[in-house]
Amino acid sequence: MAERRHAAISTGSGAAGFGLEATRKFVGNGVRVVVADIQDEAGRAIKAELRGKVRFIRCGMRREAGMQAVVDLAVPELGGPDVMYHNPGTIGSAKGVDETSVEAWNAAMEMLQTAIMLAIKVAAPALKARGKGAIILTSAAAGVALGRRLYHRQGLGRQIGRHAVLKPGGQGTRINVIVPGAVKTALREKHQLGQGMLQAGNLPGCSRCR
Repeated sequence: MAERRHAAISTGSGAAGFGLEATRKFVGNGVRVVVADIQDEAGRAIKAELRGKVRFIRCGMRREAGMQAVVDLAVPELGGPDVMYHNPGTIGSAKGVDETSVEAWNAAMEMLQTAIMLAIKVAAPALKARGKGAIILTSAAAGVALGRRLYHRQGLGRQIGRHAVLKPGGQGTRINVIVPGAVKTALREKHQLGQGMLQAGNLPGCSRCR
């Protein structure tokens, strides 16, 4: 009997920051990876770096058809995913509720909440077909401790993960929510709000994801 080869999907900054480092770790442990990201150049770079171990698909995280296309690639190419690692990223608004536009709110909600729901929804049937697997969601410490920034809306991602433990969790699928502290990534350094978060959360052991 042939040994089962493990496969993972890395979505939402799968070619940069946390997602990039996770992809490297997956491959380093013998796992083949489908990377989904809107960053074409970064996607091509990680594919070239990890030759033959990574498939790249350009995909936004906010639409079900796009997310389903990622799974549809992983199934025939890799036999289906064993892991869905979902790492959506946006800084969100630095303004208060009374100053934030509905458009800005909806855009952030689509990335920080709807995209998480979609990742679980499209991954669950494929993981169930494999018999077992894991869904890993990246939330944020900002979603645990309340503060002045509307960015803390990402805390709802933790609640989505907890709800998903009931179903599809318990059907052979493990669901974990990662809550990292302030870490230097390109996304955080790109925005003034992110820089402020880093200064406020200067945690021991903080590292840079290159």
